[in-house]
Amino acid sequence: MEDQPKSPPLQNSDQKTTKYHSSNISLHLSSGCPINRPTNIILIGYMSTGKTIIGKKLAKMTKFAFVDVDELIESYYHKKIEDIFKDEGEDSFRQKEHDILQKLQKKQNMVVATGGGLPTYQRNWDILKQMGKTVFLYTSPKELVKRLNSDEVKKRPLLRDLSINVETIDRLLNERMPFYVKADFEVNTMDTNIESVVIDIISNLR
Repeated sequence: MEDQPKSPPLQNSDQKTTKYHSSNISLHLSSGCPINRPTNIILIGYMSTGKTIIGKKLAKMTKFAFVDVDELIESYYHKKIEDIFKDEGEDSFRQKEHDILQKLQKKQNMVVATGGGLPTYQRNWDILKQMGKTVFLYTSPKELVKRLNSDEVKKRPLLRDLSINVETIDRLLNERMPFYVKADFEVNTMDTNIESVVIDIISNLR
């Protein structure tokens, strides 16, 4: 059984922006199909669109390390995201989120799952575009409401005081859509077959 690649360690030193250049190197998957190898693959999209579960499968198939930005924030600052929101406010969380992204920007061979709000700040987009290929994962507001069950909502500080219905999710999605559509390409995650979604992503990298 092959060892899974480990997430790159974070360093405490500040890092400067590096211009992304597409590579001509091909990466052969277990299926034998070559893809053009980006420096990193970054998954963006609204909460519960499947960024984490799809990202882990994609990392396994591409032999990249999987990195979840929200998990890194909690690990680096030794604090749950909901507690950061509660104790320090959203502005503090967004700064921590940006700082973590800066620490990742020179690392390579990663599948990165971002938080839903991370791409809605231009300074973050400037980094994402330099890191590699950006993929917008999306599904319908109706499907998102199904996925956002009560236990899930408790983990989401921005949803805790809202009524979770199609109208609310549709409004929140529309607010973020101008940022999400900046991605290099989009993939619908309505299909609950994770492998087929991953193959769809890979086919867009060829």
